[in-house]
Amino acid sequence: MDQKIEYTVSYTLEDLWSAQVNHIWFARNWLPITCIFGPFLFLGVLPDGIVGPMISAFKLPFVCLGCFGFTTLAIRFITTKRMARKLLQAPMFSSEIHFVIYEEGLISESPSLNSKLDWSNFMNWKEYKEALYLYTSQFQMYIVPKRCLSDTELVQVRELVASKVQKKGR
Repeated sequence: MDQKIEYTVSYTLEDLWSAQVNHIWFARNWLPITCIFGPFLFLGVLPDGIVGPMISAFKLPFVCLGCFGFTTLAIRFITTKRMARKLLQAPMFSSEIHFVIYEEGLISESPSLNSKLDWSNFMNWKEYKEALYLYTSQFQMYIVPKRCLSDTELVQVRELVASKVQKKGR
């Protein structure tokens, strides 16, 4: 890729929420966890006369398992959304950011922060339905929303990142 791919993004709540959800295992896998563990809560709170003696002996563990299942709902729909709202208020995400992706690395320019990183600064990358995530550490990433790129540019960026970013760590 000899050309530079440039785009400007104003991050939305959905961009940042998706990043949070995709990064947190419990939030990403909320449905099977809730479906498997949630019903235990109901078994744990049923009166002794309705359930057999075997279930009555395990009421407390059932309540705990059920609470764990429903806690994943809170992580997915409340906690991650709250974190995304707070991020959106941060100076780094509250204004437009201009990105340039090119053979040597990535440049980002905004009123609050300018950076130029070569590809050796990235430890990992992942692709999800809505964006590419370029990780500089386990908890810090650059978000490349797919909505900002044409289909051709997306293919070029995907190929470039795959060839340049040597996956380290996770």
